[in-house]
Amino acid sequence: MESLGTISEDGQWEWNGTEWIPFTPQPSGNIITKLEMTVNKSHKKECIFVLNTNNETRKIKIKQKKGLGIGFHMIIDDSEPIKLGTKGLFGKSVSKVGLLGFKSETIHDLASDLSDVLVTIYWKNGLMSNSLYKVEFAHKHSGFNFEHNI
Repeated sequence: MESLGTISEDGQWEWNGTEWIPFTPQPSGNIITKLEMTVNKSHKKECIFVLNTNNETRKIKIKQKKGLGIGFHMIIDDSEPIKLGTKGLFGKSVSKVGLLGFKSETIHDLASDLSDVLVTIYWKNGLMSNSLYKVEFAHKHSGFNFEHNI
């Protein structure tokens, strides 16, 4: 006989004492009660967002890389740049959207109490540079979704 709270081997079901019911894992760690995102700057070459959580305030900058403009960086506060939207042989996170548009997705910890956030950028390809046209942030555990059209 299974004990109360037993999880099936595939992780999909939980025994409630009477029957198997779908298992819904509870998020671990701190419960997020404060989660706000605002736009500080919005331009086709650079966007700056301010994220406020329970524990901290972070500045998130999405900026076109220098050079030929073949991608973008994400910089959190003054951290090392994180590559986003790099085309070419190693650009596995890039996919085509429409005729001239592209999107790139990455999962990143944006704050100490906000991990595994899906960051998606959308841009159009130009002759000499690229232009951002949309940025999205999504956190499935908290239900946080933020979308900004440029």
